[in-house]
Amino acid sequence: MTRLERLAALLEHPLLVAGPPYVLGGQANVRYLTGLSSSNSAVLVEPDATATLYADFRYAARGREVDGVTFVETARSLLPSIAELLAGRRIALSRISSRTRATGCFSTAVSTPCRRAGSSSRSGL
Repeated sequence: MTRLERLAALLEHPLLVAGPPYVLGGQANVRYLTGLSSSNSAVLVEPDATATLYADFRYAARGREVDGVTFVETARSLLPSIAELLAGRRIALSRISSRTRATGCFSTAVSTPCRRAGSSSRSGL
């Protein structure tokens, strides 16, 4: 089972794992899940274990080579670009933690906080 699949098994809703400056430590989490080392990337993990990797033009060639994900090239303003692409969807935004499923959540439709995802003491990512 891949890291993305193990994370997906813990999810009830899609989870966006983003790198800095959006989430402290997020860059390491994106790299851990996908293998892509980038200063401006995010990965959307769906509960069904599909994943979409987002990054700007500087990482496009490497992003397209990542196995097990669909790559989408964004503008350098990563989160606004992703919000536009995912308009109307409700997703969690978080760094990966063995103690929680999500530390924050937002609605791309209105950019307001939404209900926090449930906690889990399960680890094993």
